[in-house]
This record gives sequence, structure tokens and C-alpha cells, in this order.
Amino acid sequence: MNASHFLRWAMYCFALILATFPQISHAAEISGRVTAEDGITPIAGITVQARFEENAWYGAVTDSNGEYSFPFLSAATYKIRFEDNDLNTYLNEWYENAADYASATSFVLGDNDVANGVDASLAVGGRLIGTVTADNGGAQLP
Repeated sequence: MNASHFLRWAMYCFALILATFPQISHAAEISGRVTAEDGITPIAGITVQARFEENAWYGAVTDSNGEYSFPFLSAATYKIRFEDNDLNTYLNEWYENAADYASATSFVLGDNDVANGVDASLAVGGRLIGTVTADNGGAQLP
């Protein structure tokens, strides 16, 4: 690559970077912390979803302090869900223990809006272990 092509390529890349700054500088943010039911013990590895439609979302995973962040969100309305997909210890929930997407708290974020302290304390779930058998003779069901 000669100097002229390199300079043209470098200027193109610089222009692309500058073009993204207005979008980033207007980004909205949601952040919080996930703890055990005691409200103190952080839980790492919880999947947090910032849903902007019932079946469309951005995902983050809590760190060792139980903290998560969505730093570059578009202006929109979001609902937050917490899921224990890997640990299988804690119950999944919506922010503020809402029963489902329809009843979950909405965060309406405009450009540069920040919603900090979107926290959750997750309860430990139960687990059933056993064998299901037929009523007429006790044969194990598949």
C-alpha cells in the first residue's frame, strides 16, 4: 500500500470513528447490582436482560460484585429481567418482582438518560427430584 492509499484509508477510518461519537455521547444507560435474598451477598454470573420488546433484548452478565451495566442503549422503553441460566440456584424474576413482561416496570430512557440502582435480590429456588410412574402398576414413564 503506498502512502497515498494509506492516508486515504486512515482518513476514512478517522471519519467513521468521529461519526460514532454523536451516537455514543447521546447513549442512555441502565446499571445495577444483583444480590442474594439477604440484599448483601453479590451474585456473579446472573444474566440481565434489558428488553425493549417482549422477545428482543440486550444482555449482560453480573461480575464478581454482582454488578451489571448497559452503557450504550438507544433511547427507548426497557424492562429488566434477571435470569440464573448457569447456576440453577436462584429464581428468575423481573425488576421489582413483577410476574411477567406485561406487568414489569418500564424504564423510559431518552438520550443521555441514566437509570442507576436497578437492583435485584434473588431468592433461592427449589428443585424436584424423583421418578414419575404410571398409576396402573407403577411402570416408569419416559
